[in-house]
Amino acid sequence: MKDLVEIASRYPTDKNEHGYMPYYQKHLPETVGSFLEIGVWKGGGINSFKEYYDSKGEFHVINYVYGKEIISVEELKKMGIIAHAGEQADIEFLKTVPCKYDVISEDGSHHSDEQVITFKHLFINNVKSGGLYVVEDTHCCFDEFWWRGIVTKFDDTIIAIFKNYLEGGSLESQFITKEESDLLMSLIAEVNIYNDQIIFIKKK
Repeated sequence: MKDLVEIASRYPTDKNEHGYMPYYQKHLPETVGSFLEIGVWKGGGINSFKEYYDSKGEFHVINYVYGKEIISVEELKKMGIIAHAGEQADIEFLKTVPCKYDVISEDGSHHSDEQVITFKHLFINNVKSGGLYVVEDTHCCFDEFWWRGIVTKFDDTIIAIFKNYLEGGSLESQFITKEESDLLMSLIAEVNIYNDQIIFIKKK
């Protein structure tokens, strides 16, 4: 089996620095038809996953973060990556992303409100049955800087929402209605949280 840690060490990505790749290796499916990364930075993360899967499948990114294009669509195209240019919590933009993915990896703005909004929409509409949704850098939820004055309490951050879920609660929050919570809970097969930094959510 390929070593994702070794592969990522050759690309510009901080996923090894944060210790994420062993968890990815544990949870990623053996094959993918389609893979989406949100928050592409210099392309190191998506290229690591692309190499891990021997370029078998389609590899997509949402490549605007903080309103800025980090790497151009043209550069991504040359790498064989399909780019969707838009903001991760813009629902009207997200509705234009037509694909269903085996894996979605969210490493975007780290803003607590956007992490929840993006998860809610894409998990319901764009993750295949049996697929995986990953939220990185959830330790940012503990710093109110990332709440931006929009999140009003820690309980409404994505890390708190999923800790509450694992303790037998619902997914209701400032950003998730009771009806949406019921739907999401009916779709979730498994949740794993590591070091309060990264969440893996498997869909039924």
